[in-house]
Amino acid sequence: MIKNFMPTLEEYQEAEDSFQGYCLHCKEWTHESCESDARKYECPVCHKKTVYGAGEILMMGLVK
Repeated sequence: MIKNFMPTLEEYQEAEDSFQGYCLHCKEWTHESCESDARKYECPVCHKKTVYGAGEILMMGLVK
C-alpha cells in the first residue's frame, strides 16, 4: 500500500543534516548516505529507483 505522505520542513531539515534520501514510492526516508541532489537512487526497501535527496525533494515542492 502506497502512503499519501509528504515530509514536513522539520523532517526535511533533519534528513538534509544526516544525508538521508526520500523514496517517492515508499513515502519515507529510506536511504542513508544520500547526497542532497541525488536523483533516482535505488530504495533499499522497495528496490525501485525512486529515492531523491532532501534538497531535490524540497525543490520538487514535496515538503509541507
